[in-house]
Amino acid sequence: MTAQLASDKRELLSRHFLLRDLDNRTLDRIVQYSVVKKVEEGAVIFRQGDRGDCLYGILRGQARIFNIGAENREILLNILLPGSLFGEIALIDDRARTAHASAMEDCELLLMHRHHFMPLLEEDPRLAIHMLGLLCATIRWTSSMIEDTTFLNLRARLAKRLLALAHSHGTKLPGDAGVKINLRLSQRQLGAMIDASREAVNKQVQIWRAQGILDVENGLLVLRKPDWLEAIIG
Repeated sequence: MTAQLASDKRELLSRHFLLRDLDNRTLDRIVQYSVVKKVEEGAVIFRQGDRGDCLYGILRGQARIFNIGAENREILLNILLPGSLFGEIALIDDRARTAHASAMEDCELLLMHRHHFMPLLEEDPRLAIHMLGLLCATIRWTSSMIEDTTFLNLRARLAKRLLALAHSHGTKLPGDAGVKINLRLSQRQLGAMIDASREAVNKQVQIWRAQGILDVENGLLVLRKPDWLEAIIG
């Protein structure tokens, strides 16, 4: 393992909010036992139903987590950036993957196999607590999506998801110019995130553009009036 690669692995792990306060010994062992895999844009990382034998972390690139619903319709669950860990559910319970994952662009992924990771969980209670936190965050996210689909109309679901994307992937613009979402998302992908058609999303986006609530700059969404979107959610 090169010194640079080891440094990249350690940076990923120490940057992750659930792992950054682990002691150096545990981090060093995770770095030692993990490998790095390059995945091309569009490639499948794993499929729902696959054996969950490793934990993934993104060193470089972006990945998406999704499921396939009725009529082969994609439901986009999450978009992951460098520093994100995923695949923890099947890793811990040693059962099948609960969703699909694929690369949105060329990626470098950190992989740690279950037979290396589980002994660390047994030896370091703090790591086990951190993984419980990661699982809880996943459960909360999934529950929130189910509640939104059940109780919110399309306009409110789209507003809530745009605000969430602005919070996790946004840059505040100078003055009162709004927040830019630093993800290139098609309207089909936005629809997949809120269980709506591309046509329905396009119609609502055009209405909000005409009202000055949001805009599109160089293919990126800019929320001009985030407070209006918050009011829509209620």
